[in-house]
Amino acid sequence: MTPTQSRSARALLKITQEKLAEMACLSVSTIEDFEGERRQLSAGAVASIQVALEAAGVIFVGGPDTEIGCRQMTRIVEHRSALPNGPVVEVHVRRDATADPAVFACVNVNVFGQNPDPTAFPDRLTPTDAFLQALAYAERAGITVVWVDDPGGHYPPEKRPVRDVGEP
Repeated sequence: MTPTQSRSARALLKITQEKLAEMACLSVSTIEDFEGERRQLSAGAVASIQVALEAAGVIFVGGPDTEIGCRQMTRIVEHRSALPNGPVVEVHVRRDATADPAVFACVNVNVFGQNPDPTAFPDRLTPTDAFLQALAYAERAGITVVWVDDPGGHYPPEKRPVRDVGEP
């Protein structure tokens, strides 16, 4: 992890150097020196910073042959209390004995204070398809939260796909 990545990750999370120092169990001056590129830290200290940022929801991307950067992970939340005030992709799972299939899902893109966009995902989908499409849409749109609204418990976490859409 580089000083630039640390600064970018903090900006994504909207946290201060003081907060990162607390999260990584390091001194504020250590974070300031690292991000200001005033000194090289030990591998352990850099790892502490990276682990703290990853635990807060940052994913570091790239590799030796690509530009290295970071992005904020898409969180999956199941309780309304965890929703932010920004855009959210919603997966609503419902059961209707007269429908085929009986358990289906609808996806909405919602920005709080506005009506959901009914044209984003007009069709009923299987819960798995809805979940994968919601995650893919969130990733493309830079939306960091997918809310799974499943009051009947028809699509619990153990039934959800463990791989991304593009993975084999």
